[in-house]
Amino acid sequence: MTQDTLLEILEANRDAERSIHYLEGEHDRRTVPYRALYDNALGILGHVQAAGAVPGDKMIIFLNSNQQFIEGFWGALAGGVVPVPLAVGISDEHRHKLLRIARKLGNPLLYTDRRNLERIGAFAATVGESETFARLEQRAVLVENLGDLSRPGIPVRPRPEDTAFIQFSSGSTSLPKGVVLTHSALISAIASQVAFMEDPWGWTGMARQQQQQEQQAAAEGVAGGGSGSSGGATAEWPSAAGAAKALQAKNKRIYPSYLPK
Repeated sequence: MTQDTLLEILEANRDAERSIHYLEGEHDRRTVPYRALYDNALGILGHVQAAGAVPGDKMIIFLNSNQQFIEGFWGALAGGVVPVPLAVGISDEHRHKLLRIARKLGNPLLYTDRRNLERIGAFAATVGESETFARLEQRAVLVENLGDLSRPGIPVRPRPEDTAFIQFSSGSTSLPKGVVLTHSALISAIASQVAFMEDPWGWTGMARQQQQQEQQAAAEGVAGGGSGSSGGATAEWPSAAGAAKALQAKNKRIYPSYLPK
């Protein structure tokens, strides 16, 4: 059975015997099974929904912790809330970017921790964005306040054409620009990357295709009384012309029209 949305992929793999490994520092490594990721995401969704989130709402994610970031991302996604992931960074420019994006989105939620929230508020006062921050603070969901994650939220089934998340540009030279990524576009891109990783240059498929062609040519030569320089032996690797043709065909399959070549 194929999965057409990211939520379906998460649900289909929740009981897989696999884990995510978080490396937060030289000696800080944590392993979280897929099942725990799923349960934590739905637990976070419960708190996000309790804060008033409804499907279609935008939620900025602004956290240093990789685990908190990823689980918050999946939690929002599971409830039809659109994640807007932003890097915390080390400078005020990242906080300024967040405030400009928040103003552009209208009235988004903010999933962060108390330390980052305080830093955003302090910076907002210096750049005339106190009103924007006040609206953000009202819809902030702080990881310190989550507490019990045992009560799951209610998943919302997205359609393949629905927005999965919004990726914003750096905005270093102008206002940040958002790129809307749908479930179907992301799944197509993921499938293409998986195909590429399984056979990066297409040599396996090209060799098999070229070998079959040369076997057929050799068989036809024997039947017709001809003699080839290879004596009827098949090649182990494709010829340069055959490889180029097969690679060109594979690239057309790997890179859909909306992906850069």
